[in-house]
Amino acid sequence: CKSLIPLAAIAKGKKWTTFTPPAAALRRRYRGLILHRRSQKVPSLTDRQRECLLWVARGKTAAETAMILEISTETVIQHLKMARERYQVHCKQSLVVAALFDGLIGFADIIRWRDTG
Repeated sequence: CKSLIPLAAIAKGKKWTTFTPPAAALRRRYRGLILHRRSQKVPSLTDRQRECLLWVARGKTAAETAMILEISTETVIQHLKMARERYQVHCKQSLVVAALFDGLIGFADIIRWRDTG
């Protein structure tokens, strides 16, 4: 099995520094995504969309976010849907990663809340 080759080499005391084919493919794909994102204009989100996104990034559900922001769950879902459409992504996790990458939200926004909350 090819996936065991690195383990066998390490067990024999050899250094294994090359990427395995799946890891190398993921690395190339990730590099392509970064270059693609840099060439695009950063989408803008409304303040409410950004607030909903921040709470999702902090691990809150749509229902919990709705309670915190004192709006309906359906409204939170709609804000997140519109934000995903603006970023052209299909899930909340991709939205959070794209917004972090673009600087729309920062790790400090997420961590600071956790440390005080």
